[in-house]
Order: sequence, then structure tokens, then C-alpha cells
Amino acid sequence: MIDRAKISREYEALRTTLFPRIPGSAAFTEDWWLWAFAVLFSRAARLPSAQGGEVLALVPYADLLNHSPYSNVYIDCMRSGFPLLQRWEEVALYADRPFKRFEQVRILVFTS
Repeated sequence: MIDRAKISREYEALRTTLFPRIPGSAAFTEDWWLWAFAVLFSRAARLPSAQGGEVLALVPYADLLNHSPYSNVYIDCMRSGFPLLQRWEEVALYADRPFKRFEQVRILVFTS
């Protein structure tokens, strides 16, 4: 659930500090801010980070997966790359079993 009063306070703080520095910022209305916030947080996932703690990530298409409390399929963050070279984190979908073609995949945890 979105706390509209908190979002309004955040918008007001940015409107008076950051937005005046951005050309064309008059288009950044409070309605636009609320819409952008809702779009972002309805599609964001909190994932454990290999760096420690949690990261908030936009995971394309993950918001299209349906949820089920009985599923063992989950989204997680993992580190990849070669040791001593480039390392980055990526998002992976882990399934509890092989899925048949066109079978619906439901995820256990996807918090926004």
C-alpha cells in the first residue's frame, strides 16, 4: 500500500531542491510523481544481495509472473563474473522442477 502523505512530502522536498535545477521540471507534477512511484514500486523486487543486505531491483517481466504461497519458485540475486576480474550481480529465477512448455510458472516471493 502506498502512503500518499509520505510521497507528497518527498515530492515537495524534491520540488523545492532538485527540480529547479532540471530544465523543463515544471512538467514534474505531484500526479506525475505519484504515477512514477506507483509504477516503480509495483514492479520492483527486494532481493538479497551478494554484497550483503538487500537491493531493490527492477526485474523486467517478473511482475507478469503470478504468485502462489505453494510454489518453490523464487527470484534471487547472484554474483557472476570471473574472480579477480569484473564482478556484478544478476537476477535469476530458480525453479523447483522442470516446467512443461506453456505451463504457468508461479513465484513464491516477489515483494514490491
